[in-house]
Amino acid sequence: YVIFKGVLRIIHQAFIKEMSDYEVCFKVDQMAGLIGMSFVIFICCFPSTFIRLFFGEKFIHYKTYFILVAIAAFIYSVFSSLIIKAMLEKKDKSYALTCFFSAFSTLLASILFSFFNETVVYVGVSLILGELFFASGMLILMHRPGLLPERLFFIAKSMLFLLIPLAIKFFFGDELVPFILSLVVFSLIIIISYHKKFH
Repeated sequence: YVIFKGVLRIIHQAFIKEMSDYEVCFKVDQMAGLIGMSFVIFICCFPSTFIRLFFGEKFIHYKTYFILVAIAAFIYSVFSSLIIKAMLEKKDKSYALTCFFSAFSTLLASILFSFFNETVVYVGVSLILGELFFASGMLILMHRPGLLPERLFFIAKSMLFLLIPLAIKFFFGDELVPFILSLVVFSLIIIISYHKKFH
């Protein structure tokens, strides 16, 4: 989860000088959103292969947890540029408060859930709640009504690419070779579809 956010931070650093423009922020979030969406798609379509490949065989029984973590990462990715935008607009204090309450809500949810059930799944649920809180706070902080609809519309269109790994998984199963084939085909189609937009 931390590595995923680190990758997005590298993307932000590459465009930080241009991110005073909301259009650039939107393109950065589109790029980050595609990465986050890919994370969710492949861990949902190939959970056993994905977990075995990146985390190890002993975590194979925690599929639901990893899917929830991927969803949390995806939520963050769609609005991640707003962090840089807030700092560029000198809204550091409001941004810091949003981060604090987001982290606090994640921690509080984890503690409350632990009283009912100690399963690790609820850690994933808590992360999702924290990321939703953070995204909501950043949208309110930016005070631009169009930020949410434009991002949701882009993601809705991009979800059509889900059909590629789903089809490959349906015919060939959750195995390493279909996973790699699906990843290659999916990546090529994404690049062909969006290379002009992100050039």
